[in-house]
Amino acid sequence: MLEWIKKGEGESDQPMHDPAAAAKALAAMCDADPLIALNDLRGWLENLAAAAAPDEQRRGEILALAQDAGQAHALTLLAQYFGKPVPGKRGREANWIALVDYLKALTEALAASATRLLAQAQAD
Repeated sequence: MLEWIKKGEGESDQPMHDPAAAAKALAAMCDADPLIALNDLRGWLENLAAAAAPDEQRRGEILALAQDAGQAHALTLLAQYFGKPVPGKRGREANWIALVDYLKALTEALAASATRLLAQAQAD
């Protein structure tokens, strides 16, 4: 999982904690297979939502980048799901499951981040 995230020389091995590293890692997946990309993003979002982050603003920036990166892949899978089945391609069910799982992880991560931001604002 997450093979498109590789640690380069002088780079963090945790791109989910740095918006610049996250942007670079997410850009590298733009040509990935949509099903694989959404499954990878789902795992990344689940980890990001659960990870301790000292700066919730940064987490929000990274979530926005992940949402942007997943949009084209989600649209591709939706088009495949609602379009004519392509012989030799994976089944519609696999596309649907990847979409639902990705959107669930994205929604949960965004909701958790918003909840933390509201709690911080109330504490200030």
